[in-house]
Amino acid sequence: MSIVATFQMQRRGFSSMFDDPFFGHFVVPRLYTREEPNTGSGVIIDEAGYIVTNAHVVQLGDYTARRIRAVLTDGRSLACTLVGVDVMSDLAVLHVEGEDIPVAALGRSDDIMTGEWAITIGNPLGLAVEDAQPAVAVGVVSALGRNFRRQQGSRTVYRDMIQTDATINPGNSGGPLVNAFGEVIGINTFILSESGGSEGVGFAIPIDRVRRVADELIQYGGPRRGWTGLSVIDITEYVAQELNIVNRQGVLVNEIDPDSPADAAGILVMDVIRKINGEVVASYPEAREALYGSLVGDSIELEVERDGRLMPLVLHIAEL
Repeated sequence: MSIVATFQMQRRGFSSMFDDPFFGHFVVPRLYTREEPNTGSGVIIDEAGYIVTNAHVVQLGDYTARRIRAVLTDGRSLACTLVGVDVMSDLAVLHVEGEDIPVAALGRSDDIMTGEWAITIGNPLGLAVEDAQPAVAVGVVSALGRNFRRQQGSRTVYRDMIQTDATINPGNSGGPLVNAFGEVIGINTFILSESGGSEGVGFAIPIDRVRRVADELIQYGGPRRGWTGLSVIDITEYVAQELNIVNRQGVLVNEIDPDSPADAAGILVMDVIRKINGEVVASYPEAREALYGSLVGDSIELEVERDGRLMPLVLHIAEL
């Protein structure tokens, strides 16, 4: 299905009569408002009419779409309500009212295998064509578990992404990545490209992550703030000398809130966290990045060094 989001954008400028290189600077610019469409794709995930798409389809910077419509494959154009947005996960949930709305079959992330068939479905031509039928491209799952660091100034984090060589174009954002059984295994999200077109490196959010975020948005209207009760610091040269720490790669636990998730996990002050979810963390920024985007209820696997011994611990994210 196609998603058409209409934004009301504002900018300062001059009308054409004041575009004079000599006198234009004497005129106070006025605030112009214009409507601007943005197109993407979406997936109806249940019979109640909830739709999943990408956050960047319905939000552009500080602007949220004023009107959103879902165009079904039978040509129906239905008004949508924005239920919630999770910018960190780049996911949004919409709601639509209507009869005989087709619901997608959802797969499981654990069943996805590298090398299996992958099919992207979406509306890359957006408003350029009148036909509501989606475009389909076929490829394979190229890799699993791809992680990306946040771009500077961005709040979005992409983790455990599915990589596919099936074509993903800009209008495919928010549409389904489907397996050979017709089950949705991911939500097409972005490409790595120098030209702006798909060059065989596309990425989708795994369906289990999509389910979790969608449930959170439907139930609470937005992502809840997580809490660990854990405070860590970098292992500086001074700290390493004072505490006789040989390997400075990791972060030092300097505070634990009583009765917190960190306390319940068995983490102690002076522990050194070496890995988070299997990733080596060399510093505080890396530890923060590894936890960024975690949802309430997530279980975080830690590798902790205590008195020279490594031990596995599990930290459960609670609601703040």
